[in-house]
Formats: sequence, structure tokens, C-alpha cells
Amino acid sequence: MSNHHQFDYIIIGQGLAGSLLAWQLLQLQQRILVIDNAEKNTASRVAAGIINPVTGLRLAKMALVESYLSEANSLYSMLEDFFTTTFFQSRKILRVFNSIDEKQQFESRLKDPAFRPFLKTLHPAHSFSCLNDNFGSGTQLCTGYINSQLLLDKMIAFLKDNNAYLEKSIERSALTQNPDGVTIDNYRAKTIIFCEGYRASTNPWFKWLPFTPVKGEILNATVQTPLSKDIINNGNWLLPTINTDTHTQFKFGATYDRDNLSRVATRQGQETLVKAIRRLIRNDAKIKIQEHLVGIRPCTRDRMPFIGLHPQNPKLAIFNGFGSKGALLIPYYSSLFARHLVFAESIPKNCHINRYWDE
Repeated sequence: MSNHHQFDYIIIGQGLAGSLLAWQLLQLQQRILVIDNAEKNTASRVAAGIINPVTGLRLAKMALVESYLSEANSLYSMLEDFFTTTFFQSRKILRVFNSIDEKQQFESRLKDPAFRPFLKTLHPAHSFSCLNDNFGSGTQLCTGYINSQLLLDKMIAFLKDNNAYLEKSIERSALTQNPDGVTIDNYRAKTIIFCEGYRASTNPWFKWLPFTPVKGEILNATVQTPLSKDIINNGNWLLPTINTDTHTQFKFGATYDRDNLSRVATRQGQETLVKAIRRLIRNDAKIKIQEHLVGIRPCTRDRMPFIGLHPQNPKLAIFNGFGSKGALLIPYYSSLFARHLVFAESIPKNCHINRYWDE
């Protein structure tokens, strides 16, 4: 077989996980091939790519969040320099409270030094004429979003230029293992890494991992009223994409559906989202829906990613399970996993797939 078809790693899936892992491996001088079926409607392409270190009703701060943020900053900056394109938009988040409890929770976090970098001003009720902020709101920092669609498009072009991209639907049954590696459709590598998003839950080698995929629907819409440039969050998020004096174009999401995982946009989903927009935006501002999108998040039972070589089949690996926090988590874990693959550096137990192997 010609050397042209010989690689160190084959990566299946070119979402954010597959793309950033590919980039990290290329930085370590590895020969890679990314195989992807070029679907338009994947979670990475639909997602708003919001980066937010302090989330949920309790305003919980993730463990390791400082490390996640610093890896994300350095990797996205490196990619922006390389592609001379802006991917990361730094935007504050305006957290609109739904109750007195939420406001008090924010107030108590404001007094905690651990939250000082992430939370700021408390705004009294009715500070924003366009919003239903009856319980007030607070500003969150170290936040923003990644234009993941643009990043993935630039990444495909770059991989193609380097003969490292194949657009193809892969039948898993086409994979054969031999003593020195794996072969799939005449492409051979030492290791194959699955970055298939929620589809990994049907992967014959990794379906023992407790994936809990969650369908999310989001809307692209315009409203005939000017909103702030900040991301607004009241349990749903509103991400302004174009602001003018008379209207705002925005993405809004998202629903969480664990039961119906069809990739079809539903009327019920749209109605739920429109109601939620109405709850957030004041008055009778005209809302116009432009696009209704669906993605399925690859969430996991313990909310930690699934990373590692198969415990019995070390030529097969997985890099997956980033749920709805991929834009923040993947830079850190892609660096960690690339170094594990190339230099055998260890993977922490809380994200290593071995944590579920003995169950």
C-alpha cells in the first residue's frame, strides 16, 4: 500500500472536538486524516458556542475553570492568528433573574472572592427598557462565544490543503484491525479516534459508555427593538448577532429534550422558544423567526467528557461527551488527549473512559 494512505491517527468526525484534536495532533507533527460525512445540521454547527464559566440556577463555578479559560484563550488566539479570522467574540452576559432567590444567590456570590473575576454589577429591577427584568439582573464576565461554524469551515479548507480530509460516510463494519494498526477503506493508521458526537452512543466499541444525548432546538430571529450587545440569559440564552437602532437579529435557545432524539425541528419546540422570548423581551415588539435549527448534544451521565483508548482494544479511541460546553472544554481536553496519545502523558480518572469499564 502506498505511503500516501498511511497515517498516525484517523479521526472520525469533524465537529469542534474532531477539528481541535486534529489541530493539536498536527502541532505535534503527527500525520492525520479526518473523515467526515459533511452533514450540515450537526450540534457543533448549530450551537451558539457560548463560553460561560458560571452557570445554572446556583451559579456554580466549574472545577478547573481557570485552566479551561486559559487553554481556550490561547488556542482560539492561535487559530485566529493562523487563519487571520476572528472566531471568538468577547461579550458580557446579562443574567436576568426570575426570582428573589436568584437575585440573592447572585448577591452572595458577589461577596465570594472565588467569584470575583466572573461576576460584577448588580442592576436593579427595570434597568433595561426592552427586557422583563422585574427581579433585576447581574453582569457576568470572562464570557463570550465562538463562531464555530466559521471555525469548522476554515478548518476543513486547511485540512483539505494538507491532504488530511476525506468527505465520506464511514461504515463502522469497514474497519479492520491488524497487528500494527487499523484500516478503514484502504486508509491505515496506528489508531482511530471517534469524535462522532451523540452518534457514539451506537458505536459498537463504545456504546457501553453512559451517554445521555439531549436534543436542543434553537431559533434565528429578529425583533423590532434594539437590544444590548451583551448575551442575555434568564435560563434561556439570547445571543445578538446584528444590532441596529431599530432591530436586533439574534440566536435564541435552547430546548432540552431527552426523550425525542429525532433531528426534526418541532412545532412544540418553536412554540416553547417563542413563549420564552416573549417572557424575556418586553412589550409587543414584533418577532420574526428566520430559521429553526436542531442539534443533539453529546451529554454524559456524570457531565464529564469520555476520553481514552479502548481498554481492550487500544487501537480504538474516543474523544467525546462535551455536552453543551464544548467551546469552553474542548481546547483544554484536546491538548491533554493529544499529549496522552503522542507522549503517553496521563489522563485524569474523572474524564478517562476507564471509569465506566468495570461497571
